[in-house]
Amino acid sequence: MGELPRDVMLYIEHRFAVEDQSQAIALLDQDHLRTARVLRSVLFLANGSLRLLEHNIDVCRNDLTAILTNAEYIVGAADKPVPIRDMSVPFTDERNLGADFRTLPAAAASRHRQPRKAPARKRYHQQIQRATFKLGFVRYVVAASQHHPDRVKCYRFAGTQNRVSYLPLVFVLEQLAEHVELQEAEAR
Repeated sequence: MGELPRDVMLYIEHRFAVEDQSQAIALLDQDHLRTARVLRSVLFLANGSLRLLEHNIDVCRNDLTAILTNAEYIVGAADKPVPIRDMSVPFTDERNLGADFRTLPAAAASRHRQPRKAPARKRYHQQIQRATFKLGFVRYVVAASQHHPDRVKCYRFAGTQNRVSYLPLVFVLEQLAEHVELQEAEAR
């Protein structure tokens, strides 16, 4: 592919352990990973894991649509996939809120440095802790600890499959609107 985009290199530096970075870069030098959108998608889904990066690259060979869909959409939360990211733009673009390596705890950094304090929570996060909502056959439970001001960490339960999802705060508040009474937090 040639030289990797600057935001991709920064993402690798922030999300992968120092000893894994050169191997991650080498894995990305493949013909079927020719666009920045595909590179960002496999990296985002790997979340700092070389094993997941290798897996996503293998999946990408046979099913590019699955990789792009999982990176850019929430699937199963509504009748059709809900777009939440645009991997055709840099990780730092506002359309990729949550994919931005600067706003999530860095996997590589957490292994080699002192843990960082979580950023200040958005004013409504404490009021929706452990709240639940359903979308179709999928149940979501809001996590007790939140680390991002504009996204909500939720546990997603679909049949026997469970995973962590990061949903936009506005989306979660809309889902909980009938069940939760929100109050303005006091300024400190």
